[in-house]
Amino acid sequence: MGHGLLDALGTVLGDGDAAIVDATGDGARALEGLADGCGVAVATVSRRAWPGLVRRLAHAPVDVRARLVALPSTTEPRRIVATDRAVLRAAVGGRPLTAAVLRVPGLALPARLATNVLVLRPRGATAPLRLQRLVPGADPARIAVSASRDHDAVIATWTARGTTPAGYVKLGDVAAEARALAWIAPGAAIGGCVVPRVLAHEDRLLATSALGGERAARVLGRQPARLGATLERLASWLAAWHRAAATPGEPDLEYELLGPARRLGSHLAPGYADRLGRLSRELAGVRAPLAPAHRDVTMVNVLLDDDAFGVLDWETAAPAALPFVDAPYAIVDAALAAAGDGDRLAAFARCFGEGGPGRELVRRIGLAARIEPAVLSASFHACWLGHAVNELERVGPSGSFVAIAARLSAAPDRVDPFAT
Repeated sequence: MGHGLLDALGTVLGDGDAAIVDATGDGARALEGLADGCGVAVATVSRRAWPGLVRRLAHAPVDVRARLVALPSTTEPRRIVATDRAVLRAAVGGRPLTAAVLRVPGLALPARLATNVLVLRPRGATAPLRLQRLVPGADPARIAVSASRDHDAVIATWTARGTTPAGYVKLGDVAAEARALAWIAPGAAIGGCVVPRVLAHEDRLLATSALGGERAARVLGRQPARLGATLERLASWLAAWHRAAATPGEPDLEYELLGPARRLGSHLAPGYADRLGRLSRELAGVRAPLAPAHRDVTMVNVLLDDDAFGVLDWETAAPAALPFVDAPYAIVDAALAAAGDGDRLAAFARCFGEGGPGRELVRRIGLAARIEPAVLSASFHACWLGHAVNELERVGPSGSFVAIAARLSAAPDRVDPFAT
């Protein structure tokens, strides 16, 4: 097994002395002396080797602290999850076969969950593990470790009897999110929105509280009729956050608008750069109400609850951006989740074509804030150009955001709610 997620597990459990052990075959004998000098061991073992290992562990000076499974295989694990049924359901229950199995009491887990990962401690050790200090109440036997595009790993934790996560630990480059959670996110806790609290921040490690609710992407996929109410809720929050946090300033249109357009280059329609240049000159010297922005209000990062909603993953947040730059993307992503067809370009066309609900919504919140239409137009273009540049650098030119930027550049008057 690759050691990436195993190393992450050892990092959050041990204090720099966790051992990673292959306990299959002859390697199992090493466990007998593992307690000497090691506070925690993370061991992999095949189901075939499990009975023999159990016999060895009965005579070894170690205790099994947690039993987990690597998914989908030991050779390329994308997650390591506790065998606790509630944790499995939360971590992988969205997959139809797994969900069906987990709903049947007493039924054995599917064969592809057969690989074991064990967490071992010296026999009789009682000191809290590092994870328990990072997330108060966390039970090391009830965790889920996942690979992440933006981090080395993300570890979800549960209490001994909790049915929802108690907190999360991210490993990797977490400095930007830690700063945002300290300085930007608290101001967004307004208009019914809640944000994570920082529980601990160490070098390349960030522990945060968990938020209640269900991911909006799942809710809208299951109940598309809730799209309108969800959009109104998000619009109300963005308007409240803007009113509370906006301050006058001159927008950096080179950073927000002109630079991204140059980086997209030939993927944009001829003449579009000239249009943005004219807009930039029109706004030269204009002081606009700049406001903090999350910059990634996808429905995967929004949690819906009855009384409030939560917003996660603040690593891309900015302290001062063009007003309502988050709104167009949030609207299209919500429409995409409700449609369930995976066609983001079509969702964009539905939302911002003539009479589209997104068009009317961003006009309403923007003009209600008494912001000049030219500023709001710049914000609309900056939203899509920014996401297109991120996608271009990450996966290349074939993605949906580049296609949206191309569509916008080809017919800006048809989709820009503030075009004049």
